[in-house]
Amino acid sequence: MSDDGTIELAHVAARHLPIPTHLSDMARAFLTPQPPRIPYPAVDDKAGWAAYVSAVNQAVLPMLSAMNGGATAQVETRDANGARVFDILPASVEAEGRGVVLEMHGGALILCGGDLCRLMGTSTAARLQRRVWAVDYRMPPAHPYPAALDDCIAAYRALLDV
Repeated sequence: MSDDGTIELAHVAARHLPIPTHLSDMARAFLTPQPPRIPYPAVDDKAGWAAYVSAVNQAVLPMLSAMNGGATAQVETRDANGARVFDILPASVEAEGRGVVLEMHGGALILCGGDLCRLMGTSTAARLQRRVWAVDYRMPPAHPYPAALDDCIAAYRALLDV
């Protein structure tokens, strides 16, 4: 315990960790230090948040396109109890099958909506060879929290009824 009463758990000095050479080009690129991220705007700056989301989405698009690997699938946009969902079916998967993966993409409930959500869902469907429902949840600043979470729950409930 330090003099001010706080508990010191551990301290690790900065050090250089080389990126393993046995990893794929994509994995090494992912681990390569990136330039500083775009700073978050002020909480009440709606125009700043819209610009932030747009900038991050544009930066992520090339990576997601590369990860997709040209995967193709039949994509239908559906309303799932008020939530927008991309119903994605790879060509090799039977439409009548009951297995569906519900994907709530990793956009921290603020990023990667619309075409990026569809792209991630298509990639997941191709990789898993399963039908995927990708939730294109509503996001701030137009739809503040908990709108995104509400959409995910609505999609889950709709999927239970299929």
